[in-house]
Order: sequence, then C-alpha cells, then structure tokens
Amino acid sequence: MHIQASETHSPLSFATIVNYSQKILLFSDLEGNANINFKNGDSINISYVGYETLYFIFNKEKPLTYLLKQKKLLLNTIEIKACIPKKLFKYSNEGDNPEQNFGGLGWDFNYNAKVAVMINPNVKNAFASSLSIWLFNNYKAPKIAIKAPIKITFYKIVDSTSFPGELITDRQVIYFPKREGKQIIDLDSLHLKIPDNGMYIGIEYILDEKYKYPIRYVDTARGIDSIKYKYGARFDGSFSTKFKMTFYYYFLDKWFFGGKRNKSEMEQPHGTIKCSLGIKYCE
Repeated sequence: MHIQASETHSPLSFATIVNYSQKILLFSDLEGNANINFKNGDSINISYVGYETLYFIFNKEKPLTYLLKQKKLLLNTIEIKACIPKKLFKYSNEGDNPEQNFGGLGWDFNYNAKVAVMINPNVKNAFASSLSIWLFNNYKAPKIAIKAPIKITFYKIVDSTSFPGELITDRQVIYFPKREGKQIIDLDSLHLKIPDNGMYIGIEYILDEKYKYPIRYVDTARGIDSIKYKYGARFDGSFSTKFKMTFYYYFLDKWFFGGKRNKSEMEQPHGTIKCSLGIKYCE
C-alpha cells in the first residue's frame, strides 16, 4: 500500500491506517508505504492531519496507491496588531502532587494507541513555544525503543464533554527522540495560538515493528502468565488535578477518560503524563 497527496503525489509519511474489520492499526513509513495483509471486503480508513479522511472497502484487485485530498480550511477573520510576543512562564505539572506518584504511561498496541493531555494556562493571546516531555525505556526494553518516532497533534476542547474536538492546526509534528530523559520539542514555527479555554495535545507512537518488544506479566494470585507487546519508551507521569489525560480508541472512533472516570471525577487528583509548555503572549 502506498499513500500520497493527490495534488503533489508526494508520499504521506506516517499516515494512520485503520482496518475496522480485522481491528488492525498501522502507519505508513517515511516513503508513504505500508505492508498490509488485508482481505477483500475489509472496511478501511486512512487519515493524515490536514487531509480529508479516506474511507473505502478493500479490494486487492485494485491499485494499492491511495490519494488523499488536502482539506480546504475556512479561516476566521484574523486581527493583526503590533505586538512583540513575550515569554510569560513555563506551564507545567511537574511536582503538582509530590505526596502521590503516577509511574507513567507505557504504550500498548490497542489501549494506548493515542492519548491527549489538556493544557489550560488561562492566558489570553497565548502562543505555545515549546513542549517538554520525559521518556524512559521500560525494564528489559531494547535500546532502540527510545528512538520510536512520536506524532503530536493539537485539538480544541469541547466544553460540554471536556474531550478533544476539532484540530487547531493542519500541520503535523513528528518528533524523533535520541535518548532518554527530558525531550524539548520546539513549537515556535507553528505559530500555535492557544484558545482561551485551553487545548489538548495529542500524542501517539508510530507503531513500527522494529520498536516492538514483549513484556511478560505474571499474577500468581489470579493465575495469569501472559506476554504483552509494547512499543517505544515509557512517558514519565505526574499526579495532578489539572492536565486531564484522555485516551482515543481508533476502532470506536471515540475518546474516553482512563479508569472509566467521568468529566467531574477528572477534577480530582489523577495520573497523567508529566509535561510542561513554554508560553509566549501578546499584550
């Protein structure tokens, strides 16, 4: 399978491919290619930030090159005024609740396919200049796991549900970690204005087989001895009353809060990804 932009025929790197029939989630590589084992009649969805989502029924007799059309975005009126952005502060959940600890988030194939963390600095005319996260390899994970590329997207907040809504920008951020520890991701080039009610930062690993590794789980009390597969490194965690974390389940096309929590329960201390955001603003 090969995925391209319809206007330029350039490859779409790391496009998301969902097979609803077989419950398979995968991504194209840097050249827009993906190895598939689909069956005729499978229901498929291919998506890429800034492009229209493609839905179709798979037929192996047809060409396996798929073209995605760029979205035609209707932009709101932009008010332009003289302003020098100033760095305001670092908005962070580091050490929010030192008495309680959340060990972080490991990436399983199904449950943690995509997560999003709510950022709400309560500052008008604020722009995101950088994002910091902390990565650590899981116990017995191969060294290469730390280098798994990460897709980052930015969403508006739906006030009625507190879940992620529409995309804020049609530009996709792909980050390639080099080593463990603090990762600083520059966002200045996006000119990313934070809505007054905040935004969600979506985070997901590109599920490349070379970053996949087995972890054995043993629970003698319940008689469980199984092998699960993880991808990439572990995101360090923080226990906080803010920075709500939500999970996206691709096969249901739905966001939900972890641990079957509801919107009101997320106002209480909860585990989330440890992160900080560099903020600039205009007066």
